Amino acid sequence: MPTPVKKFTCLRCGACCRTFQSENSAKPGSFVSPITYLLNEQHLSLYDWEVKGFREELAKINAGRKVLPSVAFIDLKNKRLIAVNYTLDGENCPFLKDNMCIIYNKRPIACRQFPCVPSQADVLFNYRTFHYNINDLCGFERIDNTLRKRLEEIKDDEKAIKKVLEERYGEAYHYNVRAHRFNKVLSRFINELEQKGEVKLARRGDNLKDIPSKIKGFGIVNVSDLNKDLFFGE
Repeated sequence: MPTPVKKFTCLRCGACCRTFQSENSAKPGSFVSPITYLLNEQHLSLYDWEVKGFREELAKINAGRKVLPSVAFIDLKNKRLIAVNYTLDGENCPFLKDNMCIIYNKRPIACRQFPCVPSQADVLFNYRTFHYNINDLCGFERIDNTLRKRLEEIKDDEKAIKKVLEERYGEAYHYNVRAHRFNKVLSRFINELEQKGEVKLARRGDNLKDIPSKIKGFGIVNVSDLNKDLFFGE
């Protein structure tokens, strides 16, 4: 008999908000992909269009925290950084009060898709490379192993995997999938810009000496300012 998978329920332990995990193993000042560069360590990740509203919420509570650009393309031709993601500085969230989020209805997409991990969305595109990583910050994931058992039973049944993940996580899974699709569209858009000669991107492995000092004088433009279709929200 198939293992019944429990639906994810937030236990309100607050662990995910008290201690952010770095989203990249790379260190600032290095490439996190062949063409994306890490400016500041990524904790709570924000899309560029989320930054304005998030800063306004920080100001309301006088948090004294900063939102910094984190992941960007380096455009050598136009001497600019094309920001993809921003990050809240520090390793905890100032909006956590009594283990509750005081901006819950305005929380970032990164929070809306928690505790889904990026690899889960890959099942829509190449389910045979799918793997499940338990987010060890999440109290519910630490105590419930029904999903792991069910995935072991399913093996590589694409339709069944999608159904189980959707039933387990609901809205969080859908946000995770949309984030994955955004990355696909972004990749195509940036490649098109480079093919047209509108940008020249620095790449991992390029013989570029002292990138940090080289980009100090570069301006910053948000990727959604270059393409208004690079946006998704509620």
